[in-house]
Formats: sequence, C-alpha cells, structure tokens
Amino acid sequence: PLALAPRRRMVELGLAALRGGGRLERRGELVRLSEALRSAGWVCLPLSDAPATAAAISSCQAAAADFFARPLDERARYNSGAADWALGLTYLPPGGEPVYSASASAQRVHSLNCQASLTPDEVDALLPLTMSETDRMLAREYHAWPRGELALPELEGASGALRAALATEICEPLMRALSLLLGLPEDHLTRRCSMRHSDNTSLLRLLEYPPLPEARATSPDANEWGVSEHTDFELFSLIHQDMEGLQLQTRSGTWTAAGVGHNVLIMIVGDMLERLSAGYFRATPHRVQPTPAKVPSPRRSLVFFQAFDEDEPVRGVEPSQCHGPHGHAFAEYLRGLGGAGDVEQFMHAITQRQWTEHRELPALERAKRMAKT
Repeated sequence: PLALAPRRRMVELGLAALRGGGRLERRGELVRLSEALRSAGWVCLPLSDAPATAAAISSCQAAAADFFARPLDERARYNSGAADWALGLTYLPPGGEPVYSASASAQRVHSLNCQASLTPDEVDALLPLTMSETDRMLAREYHAWPRGELALPELEGASGALRAALATEICEPLMRALSLLLGLPEDHLTRRCSMRHSDNTSLLRLLEYPPLPEARATSPDANEWGVSEHTDFELFSLIHQDMEGLQLQTRSGTWTAAGVGHNVLIMIVGDMLERLSAGYFRATPHRVQPTPAKVPSPRRSLVFFQAFDEDEPVRGVEPSQCHGPHGHAFAEYLRGLGGAGDVEQFMHAITQRQWTEHRELPALERAKRMAKT
C-alpha cells in the first residue's frame, strides 16, 4: 500500500573468497561487505557458494510446510508453554508474533522457533560450572525437542543440519570478516557467539504468511502487515524468502523491496552490531507486507538470528582496541565522532538477553492488546 523507492541492486558477496580466497581476493570482498552494509544495511549471499546450506534450507522449508498445513488444534500442541519441558521447538499461532510498530492494526503470520537440539549432557558441557542448577535446568529445556507422539524428526534433523551448515559456510566467515573490519582480532566475534555462558542463543525461525481474505483484496488496510517495522535484536540476520514481501529501509530512509531468489540469503545488520560498531554499521529497519489475496500458496520465509551469547556484555569498540590493516576506515570513523552524545549511547554495556527483553516485552504487550480487540 505504500510507495517504494526503485529496487536497489543488491551487492552479492563472494563467500568462497571470504572463506578461503587469496589475500587480495579476500580483501576485495571485505571492502565490498563494508561498503554494502554502510550504504544500504544489507548484502546478498549466493547459496551457490554454500551448497550444504542450500540443501538444508530446502529440507527445512518442506518440513515447515507440512507442519503449517496441519489443523490448528494439532499445531497448538506445540505452542510456547504447552509443554514447558521441551522448549527447543515452539509454535507461535496467528496473533502470537510480537507487534513491533505501535501503528500496526494486525499482523498475518505464524511461525516455528527452532533451538539447537541438544542432550542434557551436551548442554552441560557448554555451560560454566558456576551456573546455578535452576539456570542449567532451563538451558536443558530450551534445547529439548518434543518426543513421543509429538516428535518431528524430519524438522529436527533438517534444522540441525541447517544450523551446522550456516555456522561453517556463512556465519563464521561473516563474523571473522566483521571482526577484521572493526580492527579486532579475527576470532573476536566467534569467541563471543559460541553458545557458552548462555542458556539460549542464536535462533532459527520458520515463518508462514497466510494470504489476505479475498474481501480485502481491493481495499487493504495500510496498517496491516505480515510483520510490522522493526530492527532485529542480534548481531546480524540471514533471511530466505520464497515470495516477495520483505521490505528494507536504506540508511537514507527510503524503503525498497528485497528481490526473491531461491538460491540466495539476505544478510541484514542487527542492533548488537550497531552497538558494537558505535553506529558505524546501522541496524536495518525492515517489515513484511501482508501476502496478497488469491495467491496459490502462503508466503514462507526462514530467518536465522546470529546472536551474542546471552550473558555476554556488549558495548562499543574504543579507538584503543582498533588495530589491523582492515580496520583503518572504522578507526577514522571513531576518531571523527563528535561530542560525547555520539558515543555514550553505545558505551554502556548491555547483554544480549537484557537488550532482547528490553525490545521484545513492549512488542509482546502490544500483541496481547491487539488480540483482545
């Protein structure tokens, strides 16, 4: 319903070069990544450079489509809190998605939240010995998937394969690249996003957006969305969509539609990368249009949120921390910041958990009020 700027040409990042190309080839991809994130806030990642990820995405989407096709009473058995001993897979029914924009009148989406499927022993091996038994039990629940008649082995296997492929082919190379661009040791981010000292971390979400009713095909509500405008809370997000609907806001404030490519992921900047970089990289506002009426199938998307460990305190990098040949532009940015107000908003340390709760609780309250009306 809203006018958009002409679609921007997305920069495609050479993942293979970023992972293991020659020094000059890798340096070129680092420059392209920085320029794309600085000017637009996103970059396109071709899955031809990530074959294991591409295969796992197809498997996940097929298993999710099968789940979303089930009757509502069957899906409701996986609602968050329906089985509080197994929180590794939870379902958010229509109306359960947090409402991020105060102007939104409705959101048309339902989703599956998929945590890493781990045994109690695997969870214990990750967590510090000093963690309380209460927090340890919660961690085990967050990584336990439903069993028995509620088991979903295809989805569990596919989501595990996708997590593993994303880590190796995409997330770790990106985190190493971002660390270098900020003048930090190459392993700075991978060490802080390792699922240690944390009961719950990076999340995989599978979403379906049902079409609008035919009665509203000719008179849509401008404030009804698939998901309303927001930025993501984590370091960065990876998005795959099978139908147009995702809209991204550039740093100049214009909105543009993200194109569809079954063989690409879109990476966008999250709040924690903005905080860490003191605004050098800005979190990307985005939203999803409601799926048009009369489409042959609902729109489906997949999002992976790469987060810091939940109890990891995050604050802006200081000039004294910025070293290395790839961090010169960022170091110049830090030296060029103006008064204290430009810096202070990023220098107060906050954990991923604290930030997520700060942002998500008001959105959940809006969803509850909307459900009542």
